[in-house]
Order: sequence, then structure tokens, then C-alpha cells
Amino acid sequence: NNPNRREEPYHIVTQMRDQKNIEVVKMISQKDVVQPILTNDLIARVVAQTSRQSGLSIVYTELMNFGGDEIYFKQEPGLSGKTYGEALQAYETSTVMGLRKVDGTIMLNPKANSRVEPGDHLFLIAEDDDKISLANSRVTLDESLMHTNGKGQRPKPERALILGWNRSGATIIRELDNYVAKGSQVTVVSDIPDLDKQINAQSGKLKNQKVNVIEGDIRDRGLLEKLGAADYDHVIVLAYNHLEIQEADAITLVTLLTLRDIAEHDKTPFSIVSEMLDLRNRELAEAAKVDDFIVSEHLISLMMAQLSENAELLGVFTDM
Repeated sequence: NNPNRREEPYHIVTQMRDQKNIEVVKMISQKDVVQPILTNDLIARVVAQTSRQSGLSIVYTELMNFGGDEIYFKQEPGLSGKTYGEALQAYETSTVMGLRKVDGTIMLNPKANSRVEPGDHLFLIAEDDDKISLANSRVTLDESLMHTNGKGQRPKPERALILGWNRSGATIIRELDNYVAKGSQVTVVSDIPDLDKQINAQSGKLKNQKVNVIEGDIRDRGLLEKLGAADYDHVIVLAYNHLEIQEADAITLVTLLTLRDIAEHDKTPFSIVSEMLDLRNRELAEAAKVDDFIVSEHLISLMMAQLSENAELLGVFTDM
């Protein structure tokens, strides 16, 4: 906001930790396009989603890096008035993900009967923006080949184990609460004193989960065996971000190796998702055969780089 600044707006992408400061950013950036990324919130949502679907972190990384295919926006007059279902079948070398309406609303994978209106943009996964083109002919689906037994499976209560703690923890618990059945449980193990009061204050009112907090060293094999780590549906190992990076990752690595050894002796499959702080330590952690890793700073950096190139991607990434 220097008096000698240029007339045209700046596009600024920035990291923030506290959501309460978002309003301040809006106040001082009325002339510009400023996109604050809530880093803890972003990582927490990725961890929560990945704990429920192994491999998602690799998908997120692939979509956000600049190697291979990326997400592009395309206005396609030839599809105006058509349904989103028809748009899905209109390309052979690109994959349609959703619609951006004229007012800027992002609709990721909307209903098949949603209309593509004049001025709408599709967003697609493609090799390059100049490779996006309508196919000469459209694939027809034989719906008679689709069958269902008509039996819906009722969700069952789940048990999640969170080992370690950081600023993302409370958001992870809140996020998981949207997906699990009533009667589910979350057990948090950490050496941070009075963590139960902090979690109760930050997590808010939960609809479907009860939280149990245990104070202890997450590297302690005896404690992990006593907890019955192999009996949980999901295990999440969080990095202590109040420690120096290498120390925090070292604690995570020892915990992962212990968990993997317990799993091999128990013969009970359970998913393990871990957060690492230093990308270089991921290769060490792979020895533990963990289902998924989230390297928090790496993922945030990729997202910021993508947004610096295309501000419109924020709505897509937020929805994803």
C-alpha cells in the first residue's frame, strides 16, 4: 500500500496460521487479489482425508506439482446448454473435474444434470492448455450393463489413534467427525501436559466422536502394545512442531518403525498415515512401509506455486 505503488492490482499468495487474522488481510488488501493459505488447516484436512483413503497424498502432490498433467480452466461454447454429464464424455485426452460458474462459484463434480451455461468454464486435468479439445465423437454408455444389489451398507463406528500432536490436531478431529458414524472414538497420545483441555477448547462440539487423551511417549513400544494399536481402524502420526525439525522427524520415524513391527507380528491390517517435516526424511520413513506420508511444507509450497500462476485454482483446491 505504498503511495507510489502501481495502479493495477497485485496478486499475492501468503501463508497464515491463525484464521482470526484473515479479516485483517482483507482490510489491508482491498485493491489487490490476496490469497491467504491457512497452513495448519490445509495440512489437517489432507491428513484427515488421507487417513480414510490411502494414496490420496500422492494424488494431491501430482495435481499440485508442475510435472505431468495439471488443472486448467477452459470455456467451451460448444457445450453451452449441455449437461455436465454430457461434458464428461466430450473429451478423449482430458478429464473434466467440474464447473466454474460465471459468478466464480466452483462446483467440483456437480450433478450430471447440471447445465453448462454461457460464460461458465470447465476445469479439467490435461497435459497442457493447448491440448484441450472436444473429441470428434462422443462415447455412449450402455447403462443396462450397470447393476446394483440395492443393499446399502450402514456405516459402523470407527476407532482412530493419533500419536503426537501439533497445531493441526484439533482440525483433524473436527474434520474426521464429518465422516465417521456416531459412536466413533479418537484416542490421542502425546507427552504434552494438559492436552485434554486444549483439545476440548479447540475441537468444539463433536457430533459423532468421543476423544480420549493419554499422556505418554509415542515411541514407547510397551505403551503402543498396551493401547492395542493394531486394533484401530486408522493410525495418524503427527510431527511435534514445537521441536526442532530433525528431532521431531526422528521421533516420528522411531514411532513408525515400532508400529510397523507391531503390525507384522499381529497380522492385523491397519492404515498408518504420517506427517513428516523434512522431505529428505521421507526416504528413511519408507523403510517402515507406511501407507501414506504428508510432507507438510512441501505440499504447502506446491500449492502456493500453483496459485501464483493461477489465482482461480484456490476454489478448486479448497473444495478438494
